[in-house]
Amino acid sequence: MMATCTPSIPLSLSSLSEVLAKDPERKIKLYSVVSRQEEIFLPPSAADFTLKDDHTELSGDDGVLSIVHDPYITLYSYDFSERRALFTKTVVDKDLYTCPFLYLAQLQNATHLYSVPIELLEKALLNNSSNGFVFNHQNTSLKSEEQVVFLFSTGRCGSTLLCKVLGRIEGVLGLQEPEPFTSLGYLRNTGGATDEDIITLLRISLLAHCKPKLHHSGQVNKWVFKFQSQVTEFMDLFPRAFPKSHNLFMYRNAEGVTKSIAKMLPDLEKELKPLDAWTALYTGLKWLPGDRKYEKDMASIYWLTTMCKVLQYQNAGLKCPCARYEELVAETEKMVRELARIFNIELKQDNLPNVLDAMKGHSQEGLFAVHEHKGLDGVLTTMRKLVAENKDIGKLDFILADTVLK
Repeated sequence: MMATCTPSIPLSLSSLSEVLAKDPERKIKLYSVVSRQEEIFLPPSAADFTLKDDHTELSGDDGVLSIVHDPYITLYSYDFSERRALFTKTVVDKDLYTCPFLYLAQLQNATHLYSVPIELLEKALLNNSSNGFVFNHQNTSLKSEEQVVFLFSTGRCGSTLLCKVLGRIEGVLGLQEPEPFTSLGYLRNTGGATDEDIITLLRISLLAHCKPKLHHSGQVNKWVFKFQSQVTEFMDLFPRAFPKSHNLFMYRNAEGVTKSIAKMLPDLEKELKPLDAWTALYTGLKWLPGDRKYEKDMASIYWLTTMCKVLQYQNAGLKCPCARYEELVAETEKMVRELARIFNIELKQDNLPNVLDAMKGHSQEGLFAVHEHKGLDGVLTTMRKLVAENKDIGKLDFILADTVLK
């Protein structure tokens, strides 16, 4: 079992002129992984490894393309202070894209780390244009952004399971929690970046993951990117970054989310409180609707704040179908067929039994310890009170507009 822990505060985005003054050549650097941390501190960084400098430097388009095209080299994280993207190279017999939680598989299997200037990646992957998302097709497996579904969630709501189910459909690849996206939430809130900076990084992140060479046999017709819940905080930037892509938001009733959080932490009242300041800073969730200061524990308010954020987006005109855990479990086949219809995914009848079989077992079994619910009653009492007081949500089983099967 590998724990997922909170980090020190991530660094802000430096200006390009600032980093050029320190590093005018801006070459690609290669390091060997000597050892790795027992625990992962999110967002991932080079500090997760003990590294040996191989004194190998690549430059120019050929160096970038050798990384972009290699199916065993995957985007791991960003170093915003140096304006660099960090890629891990992993063992050749491991297909990381089929693993639950990509970042854990990268940490466990990395043999080398590449540090690539972001501006070189931007040049290789994007064609500069003021008219939307334009990319170099030869350096990605994508033919159109319509092939992409972004899966947002409240967290602890079955989104891992849904991504696994959709990933069983022939021609669909479900990618679980690519962490470079998550760190952009902090960057937007306190990291000194503009929305346009983040949109550029979103585009680079997408294309760097959609590699032209993949482990999979057969063609990938649809990509499902399942994110950590923090990414919902800047969900509004995705339609601006990718106007033709699809969005999906998943949630469940408030008590179900809270009880699922409880299973990950042995003492809710003790362990959640130190997370408060980090969670608020990392996600931007500093205030509850109605100007109530962020002062309660994460399990009590995270569901409420995230639901209010999505409701705010919907009221502002953001189009996003929603799915609930409750309907996924009770009406799995109907849910799968409806989502396939919405996202223009071909679902073959002979493929359906394999798709539905993904519902068996625990989607995160063996990855995180399961604990008793110590302190749960007090957390649930606080949560019920906060939800009842909220004029926009008001109840634990609130149903968002555009929720399928409702």
